[in-house]
Parts: sequence; C-alpha cells; structure tokens
Amino acid sequence: MSLFSIKRKYLASMFSKENVIGMGIGKKVSSNKRTGEDSIIVLVSRKKPRDQLSPHSLVPQTVDGVKTDVIEVGEIKALPKPKMTAKSAVNHTSKWRPAVGGISIGHKDITAGTLGSIVYKDGEPYILSNNHVLANSNAASIGDPVLQPAPYDGGKMDEQIATLHSYVPITFGVSGTSCPYAHTAEDIMNLITKLIKPNYEWELKKLNDGVNYVDCALAKPLYPGLLNNLILEVGVIKGTAQAFIGMKVRKSGRTTGYTKGEVLVLDTTVTVDYGFGKAAVFENQIIAGAMSRGGDSGSLVLDENNNAVGLLFAGSDEVTILNPIEHVTSALGISLTL
Repeated sequence: MSLFSIKRKYLASMFSKENVIGMGIGKKVSSNKRTGEDSIIVLVSRKKPRDQLSPHSLVPQTVDGVKTDVIEVGEIKALPKPKMTAKSAVNHTSKWRPAVGGISIGHKDITAGTLGSIVYKDGEPYILSNNHVLANSNAASIGDPVLQPAPYDGGKMDEQIATLHSYVPITFGVSGTSCPYAHTAEDIMNLITKLIKPNYEWELKKLNDGVNYVDCALAKPLYPGLLNNLILEVGVIKGTAQAFIGMKVRKSGRTTGYTKGEVLVLDTTVTVDYGFGKAAVFENQIIAGAMSRGGDSGSLVLDENNNAVGLLFAGSDEVTILNPIEHVTSALGISLTL
C-alpha cells in the first residue's frame, strides 16, 4: 500500500485524537535531523507527554508498518492580520506604481495581505493573491475595489489599483451555530459541567461538508500599465515546479519581506483557523518551515530557480502552509508567464 493510501486510511482516526490538526507525508525526524525514512506526519497544535494523554489520543508509533512522527505546529491560521514589518532594503508596504509581487494589497474591507504575482488569463494581466486577501473570505462582491497599499498600510480609495475579478469560494468546515436545539444542548451541558469543572464550558460547532484545495483569487487592474511582472527581491517567474521534501523555497511578502524555507510535509490535510469561529479543512497542501507572519498571505513561493511552487495562505510560528501552484492555476484558469 502506498504512503498516500495509508495516510487516507488512517485520516479520520487521527483527526479524532486530541490536538491533531493535520496529517501528511514526510521524512522521519530524529534528534532534530530529518532522516531518509518515509513517515506519516501527524501535526498537533500542542505536544503532550504520552502519560498525559488518554489511550484513544495516543498516536500509534507505526501504521501498516510505516513509522509516524508527531510534530507540534501551534495553531494554524490564515494570515490576514498584519504584524510589524521586518527590516528590508525595500519598502513592501508603500504605494508601488507599477505594482509588483511581494507588496501590500487588499480588498477595501480587510487589513492587509500580499500581492503574489502578476498572472495571465486569456492573454490579459491580473493580480494573484488569496481569497481572504482580495475577496474578504467570500464576503466580497465581484467588482469590489482592491487597494494598493492595503487599508492597514494607509491605502484609501484613491489608491485603488484593481477590482475583484474572481475567486474560489472557501468551504468552511467548522463554524458557530444559530440552531436553537444546539444552544439548548449547550446550556444543559454547561449546567452539568459547572458542578464538576467550574472553569470549563462547552461550545457546539456546526460541521459543514466539503474540503478545500486553494485559497486564491484574481483582481483585474484598472489598466494594464499599473502592473509589472517582477517579484520584489526575487525577480521574474521562470515557470512552475512540483514540491518535494527538502526543496529549498523562498518568497517575498508584505510583512517579512524576503525569506527562505524548506518543504517539510506533502499531501497534507490540515484544519486552518480563519477567525470569527470559522475554520476550513484543506487537502493536498504543502508545509514548509516558518517563513511568514500575518500579512504575508498571498505571497508566491518559488524554488531557487524562480519556479513557482505554491501560494502561501496560512501558517503558525512553526510552519507555513501553501496551496500547490498546480491547484491554483487550474482553479483560476491562469498561467504565470505569457
């Protein structure tokens, strides 16, 4: 049985365990060094000693003869909330005309994200970034203004550079509920719990069907001369490449500027927190090391030869999550070069 089949076979049982938020395929890590041994990677928000876990929550050391590896990654979140920008030779948050990849951009109602790159659809140039950057996590309307720099970085309507052209809707798998029966059940459970554990309470979430493969969107410039196909501090895209474990990657983003990382896990199923009680499950994602912070969402991630590998959309202090570039180009019907 292939690693991919084994991962899918045990996916549901692993996700039922405490703190498990993701599962993928990688190489076993021993003494902080990656070995060449194939492994099923289990991502947890917080790692606990085995003696503090219930028998059900213990991750087996092997599944179908393949070793597992439990990695603590913290809470994985979509990254629209900007942090302070890192020191850089160039300013990623100022107004750029023509606009280039790696700079501040956003829908009029968000804080800030990153312009990933200039892409092409039917021979015309467009701006590529995330749904939650350009389309406000499904809340926007086609034709809405897109500002550069983004509102958080001082962008006003005078800085409109584009309009929202299209996006792939995000299916949120976990959300708050307005169901009166659920609220009644919450009340009953909390009354009982307060007698035993006064500092704890229950909150029921609504589970929705569906998984996601991309968090991506396109904006159409007000006129083509507003854009340049350069990515700040990286250069021009040469083509695309498929990720592999150990691949060296880099990106240019609004918050942390130019950073480097390494691909750690492939074919990852992961739950991403979008805030406001919403979470979404993503399938077949790439996980790289820590190379981003809030506001870097939308950055294009490339290999050392300037081939696009993925679109950055989420992460934590420990890892960065990418949509594989082939999913992005297919979903939006775009090419990265003319």
